[in-house]
Amino acid sequence: MRIKDPKTTALIFASGKMVCTGAKTEAQSKLAARKFARIIQKLGFPAKFRDFRIQNIVASCDVQFTIRLEKFACTSHGAFSTYEPELFPGLIYRMKQPKLVLLIFVSGNVVIAGAKKRDDFYTAFDNIYPVLAEFKKGQPSNHKLQMLTLVL
Repeated sequence: MRIKDPKTTALIFASGKMVCTGAKTEAQSKLAARKFARIIQKLGFPAKFRDFRIQNIVASCDVQFTIRLEKFACTSHGAFSTYEPELFPGLIYRMKQPKLVLLIFVSGNVVIAGAKKRDDFYTAFDNIYPVLAEFKKGQPSNHKLQMLTLVL
């Protein structure tokens, strides 16, 4: 089922559970869930609005620089990373604390998924930004600097 304001979609199951997606804020999500419950009540079902909780929040951002994903995956961060460019263009980074998944793209776009609270995003981004800056394209890596020193 879909509604226009707030623009959301609900998956409604025979068990009575509902999943609401597409809201831009936590408040919009709760409002949409209430509206869906009301629509179901008007259809004659004994629906009640209860046990509302946020299960997953997804955010995206752009760090405004390109990233060398191959190098990123080959460092100590490789233990937390999966990068198969033939299968998916982004690097999948599984952060331990907070426990989130980040999709990092060469373009500098980052998608953060799996949070239950808004603060988790800010913590995750504060943790990952210095690492991304370390693998910024156009910035010489330590490995290249060592090679230049050996050649000279």
